[in-house]
Amino acid sequence: MRIKNEQSIEIRDLLKTLKALEALLQRAEKMHQDTLDKVHPDHREGARNLIHYLTLRQNNLESIQRQLTEIGLSSLGRSESCVLSSLRKVIAWLEGHGPLLVSGDRGAEEAHSHLMKNTSRLFGKESNITKSHIILTAPDFHEVTSKWVRNLLKSGMTCLRINCAHGSQKEWLKTISILRSTSKKIHRPCKVMMDLAGPKIRTDLSNFCDAVQLWKPKKSELGVVSKAKMVLICPFHHSTLENILGGMGRFIFDSAILLLDKDFISGLKTKDSLFFIDARGKRRRIAIVKKEKNVFWGELSQTTYIMPGTTVFKIRKGAKLGSTRVDVLYNLDPHLELSVGSKFYLVGNLVDGKKDSLISKETKAKKPPLAEVACGFPDILKRLQKGQRVLFDDGKIESMVERMGSNRVLLRVIRSPKECFKLKNEKGINFPETDLGLRGLTSEDRIYSEFVIKEADIVSLSFVNDANDIKAFLNLIRKKHSTALGLVLKIETQNAFRNLPSILFEAMKYPRLGVMIARGDLAVEVGFERLAEVQEEILWICEAADIPVIWATQVLENMAKTGLPSRAEVTDAAMSGRAEAVMLNKGPYIHKALESLANILVRMQRHQSKKKSLMKELNISKSPVVPMLSDSGF
Repeated sequence: MRIKNEQSIEIRDLLKTLKALEALLQRAEKMHQDTLDKVHPDHREGARNLIHYLTLRQNNLESIQRQLTEIGLSSLGRSESCVLSSLRKVIAWLEGHGPLLVSGDRGAEEAHSHLMKNTSRLFGKESNITKSHIILTAPDFHEVTSKWVRNLLKSGMTCLRINCAHGSQKEWLKTISILRSTSKKIHRPCKVMMDLAGPKIRTDLSNFCDAVQLWKPKKSELGVVSKAKMVLICPFHHSTLENILGGMGRFIFDSAILLLDKDFISGLKTKDSLFFIDARGKRRRIAIVKKEKNVFWGELSQTTYIMPGTTVFKIRKGAKLGSTRVDVLYNLDPHLELSVGSKFYLVGNLVDGKKDSLISKETKAKKPPLAEVACGFPDILKRLQKGQRVLFDDGKIESMVERMGSNRVLLRVIRSPKECFKLKNEKGINFPETDLGLRGLTSEDRIYSEFVIKEADIVSLSFVNDANDIKAFLNLIRKKHSTALGLVLKIETQNAFRNLPSILFEAMKYPRLGVMIARGDLAVEVGFERLAEVQEEILWICEAADIPVIWATQVLENMAKTGLPSRAEVTDAAMSGRAEAVMLNKGPYIHKALESLANILVRMQRHQSKKKSLMKELNISKSPVVPMLSDSGF
C-alpha cells in the first residue's frame, strides 16, 4: 500500500508539472500570434508547432522523460512534429482518460502529412526507388550528356544542383536544356536547383610570380624527351590575359606561360624561335609552332629554369630581330607552402594582380618579405582581433591573428595536417570567432538571380546569416513576381545556426521552402566535434516546423571519387535517411555512389524514421524570437 501511495504522489506531481508546461506552451502561442499571422498559410501549423517546440526545449526535460519512460509513456521523446497534442495525450493517460486528442490539435500522422506536402511542393514527387529525394551536383558542362543524365535519373536522382560559383550562364543553360529534354523523354521528373554563391571568402594568391620557375618536357624512363613542353606566349596585359586563359580549356594546365611585350609578340611568325640564357646559364630555345588569335604556341625541348629579368631574343633564319625582357611570370598553380609556425599576411585585395606594394617591417630589416593571401573583402580585416582564429581550406590550416595593421593582418600557423602543406588558390577561409558583418546576398548574386529565377525550379541561398538576408531575397522575388520558385536556406555559419528560429519564421512567409545542412563550412565554423550535435538540432527544429531538410556535403565522397566507400561514410549515408533529401557531390564514380546511396536508404527506411531524444535543454531554443518563459513557475 505504501508503494502504491508513493507512486500516486509521484504521478500527481508529474501531472502538475506537465499541466504547467501545457499552460506555458499556450501562453507562448498567444504571445507570438503576430508572427503566426504573417507566415504563409501552408506553414501556419508548422510555425505554431515550432513555437511550442522552442518553448518546450528551453527547459531540461530529462527527469520528466525518465519518469515517463519508467511508466511506459515516453512519447515526449518523439514530440517534435506535434508537441502540444503529445503533451496532452500523456496528461490524459496519467489522468486515466486514455489518448484523448483535443479539437484543433494535430497528431503525428497529420504532422507527417504536412511535412510530406511541403517536401512535394519543393522537390516534386519522390522517386519510385526511395522515399528520400536525391540531389546531384552537376559536373563541368562538357560532361553532361543525355546518356549521363538518363542513367542518373533511372537510378533515383530527383534534383540536379548547379553551383553558380562556377561556369557561365551559357554553360548552365546547356546543362539545364539537356536535363529537361532527357527527363521528358524518359518520363522521370527532375528539379533544377541553383546555388547563389553568397559572400564565400576564398584565398586569392597572386598568379604573377617573381621567383624562378621550372619548365620540364616529358621524358621516357631512359631520359629521352618524349613530348616537348608547350609554352603559351602572351602579351602582358592583366585584363586580356584572364580572357585568353579562360578560353584555352584544360589543356592550358599542361603548359607554361611566357608574358612578353605586345609589340615584340606582334612581329612573331611560325618557324621563328625565342632564344635566352636561363637562370643556370644554359642556352635555351623555344620553337614557335602555332599562332592562335593574338597569342603563340611554342615548344621547349630542354629542362629550363626561367626567372623575371631574363632577356629574350627573337630569331628568324638564324638572325636576331630584336629583344625584350621578362618582367614577371604567370603561375598557373599558385600556392603557399605552410607549416606550423609559418607567418603570412592576410590582405583585402591584391593590387593589379601583383602583390601589395606596402612596405613591411621584414622588408625594412632586409629580410625576405612575407607572403600575402588576399580574401577579397577588405572590411573583414577591421573586424579581426588579436588571438582570433582564421582557418583555411575546410579547416586543414588553422592560424591565429598575431598582429593587426591598418590594411593587413599578420597570421601565424598553429596547426597543419602536414609538415609542409600547400595552400592553393580559391580555397575557403573561415573566421569562426569573428562577426564579419557580411550580408548573404552579394551584388554578383543579384546579377545572377534574374537568370536563376527564370530558369531554375529551386534557388539555394549560401551563407545566410540572419532574417535580414531572407527579407532581401524575398523582396527580390516579389519584384520578379515569382511564386513558383523553391527556396533552400543553406545553414553553414555559426550565425545561421544561432539565428535559425528567426530565419525560419521569416522564410515561412514564402510557400516553397527547405533547409540544407551544409556540413562543410558548418563543421569548420562550429568545430568538427560539435557537428554531430548541431546537425541533430537542425533536424529537430526543421521537423517541428514541417520544413524539409537536405543532408549535404561529403556523402559517399570517397566512393564518388575512387569507387570505394569508407566504412564511416556508409554509416553517414544510412543516417542521412532521416532527412527528406540527400545531396551527393560530383566524381568519376558518381553513378555507382548514387546507386549505393539509394540502396542504403531503401534498407534503412524500413527500420527508422527520424529519431528519438533524451530531451535535454536545447540552447538554440533560447533565441530572442521566443522569450524565456521558464520563470513562470514550471
